[in-house]
Amino acid sequence: MMIMKNKPFFLISLATAAMLLSGCNLPARQTTNPVLDINTVATSVALTLESLNTATPLPDAASPTIDPGKASTSTPKATKTLAATITPTYSAPILTFDNNVNCRQGPGTNFKVVVLIKEGQKVDVVGVQDKFWIVKVPGSTETCWLPAEFATPEGSVWTVPTIGAPDTPTEVPPFAPIWKKWNYFCSFSNTQTTLVMEMEWTDKNGNESGFRVLRDGESIAELGPDATSFSDTVTVENGQSFDYSIEVFRGTAKATSSVVNASCQ
Repeated sequence: MMIMKNKPFFLISLATAAMLLSGCNLPARQTTNPVLDINTVATSVALTLESLNTATPLPDAASPTIDPGKASTSTPKATKTLAATITPTYSAPILTFDNNVNCRQGPGTNFKVVVLIKEGQKVDVVGVQDKFWIVKVPGSTETCWLPAEFATPEGSVWTVPTIGAPDTPTEVPPFAPIWKKWNYFCSFSNTQTTLVMEMEWTDKNGNESGFRVLRDGESIAELGPDATSFSDTVTVENGQSFDYSIEVFRGTAKATSSVVNASCQ
């Protein structure tokens, strides 16, 4: 069905056609002008307009017709990807020792000894720095430093954080040893003279690194901490004498006893 877009023009044409049709249907013998029934024409026009307004328009050929009853109502489903989670096995990092080791307040002998870790003892690791482990002092919340070369690590040591070293402490010189006694004697032969010097001293510290025995200012022996005696045997030339002293050291700090002399006449 063709839809009329110019309604005013159509209405005028329709009215004109109705008038012509009425004139054609009159008897030939009628000589008077026909009378147009205005009510009849108005009713015809009204019915025609109603028909045009209620007509179903044709679909636009360029627009596809979609049947709502056949439209898909399914909702696309998202694909869920499962990622595998790998949880590494963890065990507390600890150290064990094959020998007794001094655990200090920092890395190196310049730092004070906090505790002696005994052979076979296990300690918890809390940090690492260069060639040292930082561990918990057994039975305490304090920490101390141990040389890595003396320890055997176990557990998840790769999780241990790196900890900065504390400032090197200002060294306080140890107390000088005090002579307790000394004795010497000489033995003579046709070829040489031998002097034997026996020495004892008092340790005034208890936290020293060790002792050195000095003869004429040169070290002739280095002893461990808590040493309190030493015996020296030396060949003496005619008229020769020797000055002896005892040096205590702790790190780079040191102190020296008074000097005693020995000679063979």
